[in-house]
Amino acid sequence: MIPVKTGMEHDCKRMTILRGLCMAIVLFAWLAAFCDPAHGAPAGPEIELLWKKAFAFGPAGVRAAIEETGAVFVGDDTGVVARLDARTGTEAWRHQSDARVRSAPILWQDFVIFGNGNGRVTALNKQTGEQVWTLETGGEVLGRMRVAGDVVYANSTDGYLYALYAWDGNIIWRYNMQQPSSTRPAAGGGMVICTGDRGRAAGLAPGERRVAWEYISGSSPLTSPLITDTAAVFAADRGALYGLDLAQGTYLWKHMADAPIPFDLASAGDAVYFTTSRGEAVAFDAVAQKEIWRVTLAGERGGAPGGAPAAAQRWLLVPFDNAELYALDLATGETAWSFRETVLAPGAFAGLSVGGDWIAAPNANGYLYLFRIAGGTAPAAVAAAADKTASQSAALLEQAKQAFLAGDYTSAAAIYRNALEADPGNHKAHYNLAVALEHVGGERYATPVVLDEAAEHYARALEIDPQFLPARINLGILYSKLQQNERAAQILREALAVREDKNVRYNLAVVLEKLGQAKQAREQWEAYLKLEDNEDMKNKIREHLKNSAAGAVNGDN
Repeated sequence: MIPVKTGMEHDCKRMTILRGLCMAIVLFAWLAAFCDPAHGAPAGPEIELLWKKAFAFGPAGVRAAIEETGAVFVGDDTGVVARLDARTGTEAWRHQSDARVRSAPILWQDFVIFGNGNGRVTALNKQTGEQVWTLETGGEVLGRMRVAGDVVYANSTDGYLYALYAWDGNIIWRYNMQQPSSTRPAAGGGMVICTGDRGRAAGLAPGERRVAWEYISGSSPLTSPLITDTAAVFAADRGALYGLDLAQGTYLWKHMADAPIPFDLASAGDAVYFTTSRGEAVAFDAVAQKEIWRVTLAGERGGAPGGAPAAAQRWLLVPFDNAELYALDLATGETAWSFRETVLAPGAFAGLSVGGDWIAAPNANGYLYLFRIAGGTAPAAVAAAADKTASQSAALLEQAKQAFLAGDYTSAAAIYRNALEADPGNHKAHYNLAVALEHVGGERYATPVVLDEAAEHYARALEIDPQFLPARINLGILYSKLQQNERAAQILREALAVREDKNVRYNLAVVLEKLGQAKQAREQWEAYLKLEDNEDMKNKIREHLKNSAAGAVNGDN
């Protein structure tokens, strides 16, 4: 008997055929993407996608570092580390590590250095891929490492920050963070700053092999730190951006972003850039302590920022969690261009790496995209500011900043003076010159003559911008150093008229105590306590007030 075919059997056969067609279509699209490496939504005349290449298919994809020469170094979840040509994607060599590589490679002289999931830090020869040295830590190396001079700084989930000689991997010292850390250390100004996954930050003086300060934010985790001028800057995931004194760790300022800050920060000049969980990109002036701009980015597919932003030439690159990449004008926040992957399933661009005209953009689906900046017309705000004199001044300011961060304060002051000759109306250059002059002579500061010059430049900065609070605070503190306490108190009171600030309250209280005005000083301390959210600092001030009151009763004051 011939079996009767039911409608259900016909439906099953149709479904089988449809599934096969769908799989063929998906496979064809995948092959098309691989064979046509530049396929994707065009980004406009300023950038071109040269190629994309598949690596590990893991939850975090691939990590990369890129040189201005066009050499790209990648690591992935399968433990592969490879060197590629940025122009073609051609692989020069491949090294197989014994665990996943979650720490993006870093470059030092002829070495490429990376960490892996077994806690190994390994150096390979950049040209050949041959292993030079390896060191084992007690936990995973997840965050990108930092190289400063000939020293590599690496955080491990074993709770330690390691300082290693870059040429042989030998340990110089290690610092117990007392908590795991998956962030990247910062180095500059004679200091190394590290943050932990449970809210601890620390400043280390590597030249003296000592811990200069420790800070507990009360929130976890913290982003990787940045060093801007004399401040250590980092953010807590609850949405607070912190600025601490680089050398002493004292609290300078806090800025609330009004939303969690889930990814690391980027910086360019005096500005710090970050994204929020609400899909916003924010530019914050770390010197003036105010937002420059804030924009809400709505991805074409309704996505949100999916990784840390990165500064590239005149743009802030913001990666999205659905294979979109946006470039915002650093000065205005306006969108300059965007790229959207149109073939592969959406996945977050994360761990951006920039070198010269090259942008390496790893994707969480395991692909590495290589873009090249092709030029194009600069935004009007940037083009207008790019005249010859301003360009010369900007170059000098960057040179001065690097000299300052290297601890060469005399050279920094000299370069700031040259910058002011090119642009005498730059209030931040006056301010930075004054800061550099205060540091000439080391911890004990400079001679009174040099300090007088610093005071002049703080005052000049205020003439140009009377609302520039950092200059007013520093000028008040400087007058106190010069034993001109009445003048210092006046300047600090004027600062309070500009904006309520706990640092002003703190320093005004100190000055008033020097003047013997105990009652007025106590008023400032009490106002300070209302603004301070660090319990350690609050307890210290309460103890100070208690001792002061006891001394007054006993006739000590």
